Order: sequence, then C-alpha cells, then structure tokens
Amino acid sequence: MVREELPFQPEGSGEHVYLRIRKRTHNTQALQQQLARLAGVARHRVGYAGLKDRQAVTSQWFSIHLPGGGEPDWHLLEQGDIVIEQRDRHPRKLRPGVHSGNHFSIIVRDFEGEPALLDARLGAVRVEGFANYFGEQRFGRGGSNMIAADELGIVRKGRLSQRQAMALSAARAYLFNCVLARRERQGNWNRLIAGDLVNLDGSRSFFGPVDDLESLQLRLGDLEIHPTGPLAGLGPVGVASAARALEESVMAAEPGPLAVVHRLQARAARRPLRARVTALEWRWIDACTLQLELSLGRGVYATSLLRALGDFSIAAPARA
Repeated sequence: MVREELPFQPEGSGEHVYLRIRKRTHNTQALQQQLARLAGVARHRVGYAGLKDRQAVTSQWFSIHLPGGGEPDWHLLEQGDIVIEQRDRHPRKLRPGVHSGNHFSIIVRDFEGEPALLDARLGAVRVEGFANYFGEQRFGRGGSNMIAADELGIVRKGRLSQRQAMALSAARAYLFNCVLARRERQGNWNRLIAGDLVNLDGSRSFFGPVDDLESLQLRLGDLEIHPTGPLAGLGPVGVASAARALEESVMAAEPGPLAVVHRLQARAARRPLRARVTALEWRWIDACTLQLELSLGRGVYATSLLRALGDFSIAAPARA
C-alpha cells in the first residue's frame, strides 16, 4: 500500500479541485483520463504529482482545473477499486515531482531464512541507506519501454510523444542502473570517488566535482550528502576525473540506450546513488511473514529497498 505525501495542505479555495483517490488496477494516467472525461476538460488540465504502480493499493492526489466553481459528482468515478478519500481546493495545479515522498505498507510473505539476519539488514539500511536503483516499473511490463532508437518515429522539436517519453525514461534509468551496479561491485556506491558530483540529501541541490574527499566523510556517513550517477543527456555532465571515466566506460558499453538518449535530445541530469529511508518500522506477524512500514523520498523505489534485504519476487495481485 502506497500513500502519497505532499509538502503542503490544500488551502480550501482556488481554481483547482484537489481529490485524494485510493485505487488499484488503474495506473495514474488512465485515471487522469477518466477524471478529465468526467469533468469535461482537456487531459492536460488534470494534474498529478507522481506515477503510481497499477497493482499496488495507492492513495494519491489529483488536481482538476475548474475555475468556474461548478463540479461534477465525483463519486460517479467510484467503481470497483476507485474510492474518493478527500476533496478540497487549491490555487495551483499539481505538477510532477511536487510531492515530498511516499509512505509504504508492505507485507513480505513466505520468508525463507534467518529472521535475525533480516532484522540486522533492516537495521543497517535504516542507518546507512540503500542503493537507489530504478525499479522494474520504470521499464514497463516485460521491459516494454526499452524501445530501440530507430523505432521511435519522428521526433517533434520540443515535444515527445508518450511512447517516446517512456522510452527515454527507461533508457536513462537503465544507464543509471548500470553505473550504480558498477560502483556497487567496486564497493563505492555509498562512498565518494574523485570527481563526484554530490547531492544534498532530500533536495535537488548539487555541488562538485569534488576532490577533497576526506573533509566530506563525516557528512557522507551521516547521510547528509550522497554521491550521484548520471541521467544521461546533452550538456555538462558535472563529474570529472575518476567518476567521469567510470561513467563514460559504462555507458560506452551500452550503445542502444545511449542512442535513444541522443536521438530524443534529453538534457543531462543527476540522481543520488544512495537513498535514505525514514520512519522504518517492522514486525514479524509470524515466522514467515513480515510487515514493513516506511517512507521514501520522491522517485525512490520500495522494490530497491527490498533488493538490499535479499532475494524477493512480487506476489500476484491480491484484493486489499
């Protein structure tokens, strides 16, 4: 179960209706279309902060631009696995990435192993963080978003189709994961190397490239800062020396995804290699069943946290 967290509360008035909706078996963009149809507005007038998994039970906010004051009966949307949890108004449209993070409730079933060892790993993750991989959701069902550059069709200047945008997102995520995997094998995914660009925890602020690594070790250990990896694209990469050489070596070995990035002319950006977990609590329901409660920042995948704990598979969807 996933509950989206906003860094603000709707003000109670304004041109945008805010709805908190609990759903499952519906992805965010499909529900965006349903809201637009019910409200009689163009799809782009329905905003959301983050994409949510189709199979999870998710609670997230949508905004609908209705400046005139009139509204449809939103409860007409409620069918099957869609429930309106809250309605409000606010002056501004929801934009992607505006949420502060997500709270997760996860049940791990059919556990095989030593509970004490898993307890120890959870304790370490709470203190040290975990490798910030993009989860499998980013790549589409069966990797369907990994589309070759020559299959992307005509690229309109300044505007990508949804298919192109998803292909770009998947290609950049794949290249980032490859860099993170290399650094994990080298044992420096959570340590700084010469030339790293550094992220300030919980922000979109960066500094570097850095060479005086010793002076930053205390802040690194306290999870105040993190090394970063590339979201490949055009423009300055921000890293130098050892960090740049490593990233260039990894991406040179992946010409297919790199060609997608170049063709779609993305701008270079950065993402932390390490993620912090907050409000992490767990309890054993029985010897084989574990309940996890935790909060993660925007863009951080709970499946990546599970990956840091051991081997796992996603269960078949169950009713809430």
